[in-house]
Amino acid sequence: MSIKVGVAINKLLLKREQLKELVGDKIYPISSTHSVKAPFVVYRRSGFTPLRTKDRWSVENEIDLDVVVVSDGYDEGLSIAEQVIQALDNKKYNDDECTIESLQLVQAQEDFIEDVYLQVLSFKIKTV
Repeated sequence: MSIKVGVAINKLLLKREQLKELVGDKIYPISSTHSVKAPFVVYRRSGFTPLRTKDRWSVENEIDLDVVVVSDGYDEGLSIAEQVIQALDNKKYNDDECTIESLQLVQAQEDFIEDVYLQVLSFKIKTV
């Protein structure tokens, strides 16, 4: 079921050894705990749209996903963001719970809030 796309994203991110070297296992769905120190990665589904046929059946879904890299240093955040992009952009995924047909980076933003750097990566996902 494509509502479980977060599980697939977590697996794809953790599979990228270069990313794990930079953040360890600090990859979280939706939010991190307040005691976690940067750097870390948070991801969340920010949109879910069933793509219906003229018969009103949904055969595909379009999902918006945001991945936020939190770091103490600007260059460190860029390096982590690059590894996130390598782990996710143009990837496919298939298991019993989720099939990702396409996963594409559509936007990247950056910010500095509360003494940490943020790299916000937005992806568009199509699932079946």
